[in-house]
Amino acid sequence: MKPIDPRLLRYARATRFFLAASVALGLVGAGLVIAQAMLIAEIVVGAFQRGDGAGALTLPLGLLALVALGRAVV
Repeated sequence: MKPIDPRLLRYARATRFFLAASVALGLVGAGLVIAQAMLIAEIVVGAFQRGDGAGALTLPLGLLALVALGRAVV
Protein backbone atom coordinates (compact mmCIF):
# COMPACT_ATOMS: atom_id res chain seq x y z
CA MET A 1 0.00 0.00 0.00
CA LYS A 2 1.33 3.42 -0.98
CA PRO A 3 1.57 6.12 1.71
CA ILE A 4 -0.27 8.61 -0.55
CA ASP A 5 -3.00 7.63 -2.95
CA PRO A 6 -2.08 8.93 -6.44
CA ARG A 7 -5.70 9.99 -6.98
CA LEU A 8 -5.32 12.51 -4.16
CA LEU A 9 -2.45 14.19 -5.99
CA ARG A 10 -4.60 14.55 -9.12
CA TYR A 11 -7.41 16.07 -7.08
CA ALA A 12 -4.98 18.36 -5.28
CA ARG A 13 -3.78 19.81 -8.59
CA ALA A 14 -7.35 20.41 -9.71
CA THR A 15 -8.34 22.22 -6.51
CA ARG A 16 -5.19 24.32 -6.02
CA PHE A 17 -6.78 27.43 -7.58
CA PHE A 18 -9.93 27.10 -5.50
CA LEU A 19 -7.93 26.68 -2.32
CA ALA A 20 -5.82 29.74 -3.07
CA ALA A 21 -8.94 31.76 -3.93
CA SER A 22 -10.59 30.67 -0.70
CA VAL A 23 -7.57 31.71 1.36
CA ALA A 24 -7.35 35.07 -0.45
CA LEU A 25 -11.04 35.78 0.08
CA GLY A 26 -10.68 34.85 3.74
CA LEU A 27 -7.81 37.31 4.18
CA VAL A 28 -9.73 40.07 2.40
CA GLY A 29 -12.78 39.34 4.56
CA ALA A 30 -10.71 39.48 7.73
CA GLY A 31 -9.22 42.81 6.70
CA LEU A 32 -12.68 44.18 5.98
CA VAL A 33 -13.95 43.05 9.40
CA ILE A 34 -11.07 44.89 11.07
CA ALA A 35 -11.72 47.99 8.97
CA GLN A 36 -15.41 47.86 9.86
CA ALA A 37 -14.65 47.60 13.57
CA MET A 38 -12.26 50.56 13.39
CA LEU A 39 -14.80 52.68 11.51
CA ILE A 40 -17.58 51.85 13.97
CA ALA A 41 -15.26 52.80 16.84
CA GLU A 42 -14.39 56.08 15.10
CA ILE A 43 -18.06 56.90 14.57
CA VAL A 44 -19.03 56.10 18.17
CA VAL A 45 -16.12 58.08 19.62
CA GLY A 46 -16.81 61.00 17.30
CA ALA A 47 -20.50 61.10 18.08
CA PHE A 48 -20.41 60.57 21.84
CA GLN A 49 -17.05 61.85 23.09
CA ARG A 50 -16.33 64.65 20.65
CA GLY A 51 -19.97 65.54 19.99
CA ASP A 52 -19.54 65.52 16.22
CA GLY A 53 -22.69 65.88 14.18
CA ALA A 54 -23.75 63.93 11.12
CA GLY A 55 -21.90 66.38 8.86
CA ALA A 56 -18.57 65.71 10.54
CA LEU A 57 -19.13 61.96 10.40
CA THR A 58 -20.03 61.84 6.72
CA LEU A 59 -16.67 60.41 5.61
CA PRO A 60 -16.51 57.61 8.23
CA LEU A 61 -20.16 56.72 7.57
CA GLY A 62 -19.54 56.57 3.82
CA LEU A 63 -16.46 54.42 4.33
CA LEU A 64 -18.43 52.17 6.64
CA ALA A 65 -21.06 51.72 3.93
CA LEU A 66 -18.34 50.85 1.40
CA VAL A 67 -16.73 48.35 3.75
CA ALA A 68 -20.10 46.72 4.45
CA LEU A 69 -20.70 46.49 0.70
CA GLY A 70 -17.23 44.99 0.26
CA ARG A 71 -17.96 42.37 2.90
CA ALA A 72 -21.20 41.49 1.16
CA VAL A 73 -19.34 41.04 -2.12
CA VAL A 74 -16.66 38.87 -0.53
